[in-house]
Amino acid sequence: MERLTKTTILSAFADISRKLKEHKANGEMYVVGGTAIALAYDNTRLTRDVDTRLDAERKALLDAAVEIAANRGCTAHEFPSDPP
Repeated sequence: MERLTKTTILSAFADISRKLKEHKANGEMYVVGGTAIALAYDNTRLTRDVDTRLDAERKALLDAAVEIAANRGCTAHEFPSDPP
């Protein structure tokens, strides 16, 4: 899998934001892990995936993320937000 830079992550987030606006939906994504570090620094920091926690309106956000990931040749995996 291609390593992701700050630029590619922000570009994907912009695409997700546009997709949500098209559907008149809102959502919040809390970025964690290597993604947070890549975004906090310059393009020399890389990550292999984007780890997030989604807010309560997760369906619209997840649908947009899955579509954008597919358009970029990636996969999106959903994991439970909260432990059982």
